[in-house]
Amino acid sequence: MVEIAEIAAAAVKFLTPYLPFLKGVSDEVQKTIAKDVVEKAKKVWGSIINRLHGKDISRKEFENAATQVIEFAGKQRYETQFVEVLAEILQGDPELVEELRDLLGGDKAVQEIIAGNDAIIDDNHQEMGMAGTQRMEIKGDGGRISGNTQKMGS
Repeated sequence: MVEIAEIAAAAVKFLTPYLPFLKGVSDEVQKTIAKDVVEKAKKVWGSIINRLHGKDISRKEFENAATQVIEFAGKQRYETQFVEVLAEILQGDPELVEELRDLLGGDKAVQEIIAGNDAIIDDNHQEMGMAGTQRMEIKGDGGRISGNTQKMGS
């Protein structure tokens, strides 16, 4: 099962390139992005925005976090804050978690390699044709992951 933080991170990673368009900052962005991708980004954005009524986190707080990602493009700190804001929203809304999971490609949009005690994982390749989350992690003692590559589409 994909964790809330992973869904929030995948949503932010997916939305980040489109935030200027989605926030209305630049109409030019729409001309350079494929229509289907823009429509998917609008659905993800709209799903979140439409669920903010009556939440502890306001629409303004969510949009402010998005604006900071735009203004400070490439600064991980602001993307992390945006993920935290979205994760807090998702924490209290399991229906939105499922909706975003489906919009972002379901559990297939998250790829994980986890090496347990003394496990050795060599020469693996993860490739995704869409935005998502890829993670390699060692849990336990003596595990090793080496010679692996990850590639992600947009």
